Amino acid sequence: MQSWYIAGGTYKVFCYNLSMEPKPEQLLLAEMQVLLAEKRTYYALLRTGMAVITVPLSIMLFLLATAKYGGIFNHWWLATIVFAGLISTSLSGVWILNQSRRKLRKIDRMIHVIEHENKRLNEIIV
Repeated sequence: MQSWYIAGGTYKVFCYNLSMEPKPEQLLLAEMQVLLAEKRTYYALLRTGMAVITVPLSIMLFLLATAKYGGIFNHWWLATIVFAGLISTSLSGVWILNQSRRKLRKIDRMIHVIEHENKRLNEIIV
């Protein structure tokens, strides 16, 4: 434990890994739980991104399939605005999907590092 003087007070700070000692197993398990919780969150974002991509495409296919029954293509300016909005919504879904995939890869690398810090964790995690 180290003492730090910060703005009128002395604070006790717990500092791990300053002398390159191995982290305690409880700390590694807590870090692993936080990473796995974040991983679940980004998988939910991945599913959301896929839904945001597919719903506008389904609406566009429905509009194209029913074009002869409806009047949306009688006004080309209206059809252009609708399709531009649907395509931009799909592109935002692609962006959400790519962001969540990047974060998932980063979390997987961090989990891999933690696994190799402790042999027991390496045995537990499949």
